[in-house]
Amino acid sequence: MIQATPASTAPAAQPSKRTILVVDDVEINRDMLELQLQDEYNILKAADGLEALGILKERYGDISLMLLDLVMPNLTGEELLSRMQGDKLLSSVPVVVMTSEDSSEKESRCLELGASDFIRKPFDPFILRHRVRGLIRLHEADSALAAIERESLTGLYNREAFIHYARAFRKKHAGKQLAAVIATIVDFEYLAERFGEETVAEHLRQTGKMFLEVDDVAIAGYLGEGRFITLNLLMDGMSLDWMKATMRELLASSPIPSARVKFGIYSPVPQDRELAQVYRAINLKMQAIKQSYSEDYVVFGVDEEEHLERRRQLAADMEASLKNGDFYVVFQPKHRAADGALCGAEALVRWNHPRLGAVSPGEFIPLFEENGFINQLDVFVHTRVYRMMKKWLQEGVPVVPVSANFSRRDLLDSSYIDYLVDIRREFPNDVPAHLLRAEVTESLLTQDLELFLENLGKLRSVDYKIELDDFGSGYSNLATLADLPIDTLKLDMGLVRTLNTKEPVVRHCIELAHDLGLCVVAEGVETQEQLDKLRALGCDKIQGYYFSRPLPADEFITYLKDHAARGMIA
Repeated sequence: MIQATPASTAPAAQPSKRTILVVDDVEINRDMLELQLQDEYNILKAADGLEALGILKERYGDISLMLLDLVMPNLTGEELLSRMQGDKLLSSVPVVVMTSEDSSEKESRCLELGASDFIRKPFDPFILRHRVRGLIRLHEADSALAAIERESLTGLYNREAFIHYARAFRKKHAGKQLAAVIATIVDFEYLAERFGEETVAEHLRQTGKMFLEVDDVAIAGYLGEGRFITLNLLMDGMSLDWMKATMRELLASSPIPSARVKFGIYSPVPQDRELAQVYRAINLKMQAIKQSYSEDYVVFGVDEEEHLERRRQLAADMEASLKNGDFYVVFQPKHRAADGALCGAEALVRWNHPRLGAVSPGEFIPLFEENGFINQLDVFVHTRVYRMMKKWLQEGVPVVPVSANFSRRDLLDSSYIDYLVDIRREFPNDVPAHLLRAEVTESLLTQDLELFLENLGKLRSVDYKIELDDFGSGYSNLATLADLPIDTLKLDMGLVRTLNTKEPVVRHCIELAHDLGLCVVAEGVETQEQLDKLRALGCDKIQGYYFSRPLPADEFITYLKDHAARGMIA
């Protein structure tokens, strides 16, 4: 038997021709195939699977197609296919199986092992050439597409290709639980400056290789600027602790072991959720840990994602709702503790969303404080309260002092405070000064106290009364309290609800306020028992559902008139 040309001495491929590797233990079969194809292709030959494996390892980049017999000594065709399938580089070579058998079972087995097609022995030269030419053309088209779809440095899918193949991955694993992940290298641009671009490039290459090695359970992409994206099968043991340990192990052997990576993990991905929406939700959720030095992981699921989607909708609709009149003001009465006389009210804002219905202030107020819309909303409330009180006075409605909330952003905006002061000075008689109250929260005492005090002083200069809201909800700075230009202290409803266990605390708060010459209002009073205890402790005023829920303007007018008629307005 003539020995096949060893891979090390095989002739180099001519640039104008593609190269085909013929693997068959029968010499005449190899020679016949060479005669039929050599005009169009360079031919490499191997007498068995073991020799072919050696040629593939050295020349896989040159080989456009392999013609493979199944029945051979040393290493059979099926065994060679199995070896190739386990190697990402060798498996990229298309394989056509040559067989004289007519077995669908054998064909299925070879296709499972990565074979591209079958050619029956004996060969029709015309059909053989066309089949080979078509398969090579198809393979090269796939290779060109892969080059377009994959990022050159990491070898991972680019953004557009990732979403496409992630959908296919999801379909393939239908019914199984998946996790979507975005991983971002922290301070990516700084790393390039510190370690050099080539070191960072090698770091990215190694990371890409890591993802490619687990493509049986995950699909990965690279978005650029140190950002990776994956869709993973949820496997037993894949906990957050496991992920952290795995990342530490990988970084320890990487070119930049000090690199930090932040992860956003959505798990499990709902079957009906569009993947693009899932990754958008991860991006938004990761903003919360972007600047954190202690948090590198954020893990959430469908409930949190729906919450984020709702927040996005509320933020998108807020300005239109303000313009369309979906926000409105209600008034919660305040009563004197001693005799129950009506002595004031707090103006509160409500939102009747056109699609979502009533939205709780506990939901939209924190959102608006974050995105800055709270300024516009407060201007709306302050203006509405001022105009309504002016109108009520003109109509002879008996009025009581009304307080409106001032947010942190309001009190750090000197131009807005100056605007309110100018209005009071220009029209001092529209609404008498004793009827205007500004409520500020205790939490403001920790932020830019100097500017805070300056703007409070401006409001006091035009006779605004100042109420400190939510006292006792945080860590109160009692030393600062004595220096604040305030008139009233409002006890947080959390203290009121725990009166049975915190009565000594409430007593000392009331005594302290009185020692400083302040009036005390208790919020959230709902029961006779709470009222009796607060009255006994010396609390001055009561606000809460025991007396009244917050009332729309028309109902509040009726409430005012009713109490005036009974002589119950202080």
